Amino acid sequence: MKLLIIFPLLMISFASFSQQADCPSGISCQSRLLELRATTQGVNNLVNSPEFLNNTVLPALDTYIDSDAFREQFLVDYPIEEPMGFPFAIESCEQKKSWNPDFTDIDCNNTMLCSDTSISRDVRGQICNRLPCTFFLDDIEQCVPSDVMTMPTLIHYGDVGLREIDMDRIEGTSSFDGNTFRTCLQMNQMRVETSVQLELEPSEFVTYERIGLDNLVISLDGPREICVTAGIDLNSPEIITNFTIERRNGAQFVSDSMITQTMEGANVIGLQGYSPTAMDTLKAQVFPTILRYFRSAIEGAIEETLSGHFQTSMATKLQEFKPQSGQAIQIDSEPDSFLSELSVSNMMVASYVDLLDCSIKKQQEVAIPQDHACFEEETYPFGGNSLSLREIPSVERAVERLEEQLNLYQNVTSQSLSDSLAGFESSLRALGKGN
Repeated sequence: MKLLIIFPLLMISFASFSQQADCPSGISCQSRLLELRATTQGVNNLVNSPEFLNNTVLPALDTYIDSDAFREQFLVDYPIEEPMGFPFAIESCEQKKSWNPDFTDIDCNNTMLCSDTSISRDVRGQICNRLPCTFFLDDIEQCVPSDVMTMPTLIHYGDVGLREIDMDRIEGTSSFDGNTFRTCLQMNQMRVETSVQLELEPSEFVTYERIGLDNLVISLDGPREICVTAGIDLNSPEIITNFTIERRNGAQFVSDSMITQTMEGANVIGLQGYSPTAMDTLKAQVFPTILRYFRSAIEGAIEETLSGHFQTSMATKLQEFKPQSGQAIQIDSEPDSFLSELSVSNMMVASYVDLLDCSIKKQQEVAIPQDHACFEEETYPFGGNSLSLREIPSVERAVERLEEQLNLYQNVTSQSLSDSLAGFESSLRALGKGN
């Protein structure tokens, strides 16, 4: 086998590398001797693997959740632009469907049912809440207990401002079902400020379009535990999917004592003409009852603000792990540095350059040091666990094996390999192996 075949192959590899590196004119590209190039599919498979999620992504999320920067990002105002439907008696609605023909086509899961004017007022009046005359008139003697003035249809929230929050991670972030993560936290403190207004159905008896409360300050009266679950797909524009917040043990965010405390500083809006005594009665008895009735809506608003920020904050953090598919990662180094030897192609070819060196020494009857690289264990797929002097092949066979490696591996960039091969030329000629 002609040794001269090796040199063109090696030089072609160097030339190919120089073109890929796009080296400036006049600057040696031998300083760029380590290049790791990841295929799109390879990168995608890596970043979406359970190993990458567990070993790299989740520990980083734990550190982030424990940081002050994570908590501080919650302290903003969250606008809730769309109104919510006022709660109604869903169970009663379902029961009426079985015997009342007026309810046959009624969708009892329609959260906006009480504001849906396509449904008759009589039907809505049977399952929606109605405010009595005594709610609107200061003089109770003007009202008959059975009188109904109007019904609330929608709940309008002002901006929900999270003013204080303190939480601790009580379970490390873990994954299950592939790329799904879960983490649980204890909310130690949380203070929310907002306002709420009830939109009323138009009525000849009531001149108010809305009534409500502002300066609502809601503070936790004890710790609450929540768990967050979501899917991660680092290859998708939507990094986080199927995000849910679960209140552990079904605990309420807003307790009765919190509602009572909230009313102490609240202001009633939309009602005029009430005496101070009547207004105090409304704040102490009537409005707390209403707030308790749509407690779930208040908790839903709080959960929505927490959920929205969790998703945004987590997605921003996870952007750091999105793959830059198809891009080359290059490390510059000096030609004689150890980095120049670290590519797979260089290392695989280098062992057969060492084998050729031993073959030449054996044929020259030159002593081969016992610590020579060609004697290392498991270096070659022949000769047992380690190569003995007897198993060192002939020069011709060593050349063939080296050529096989050069055909298998591309982008051999090591300067030391080039120097070693050039140094063999005189020895081979002396042995009559010049070709």
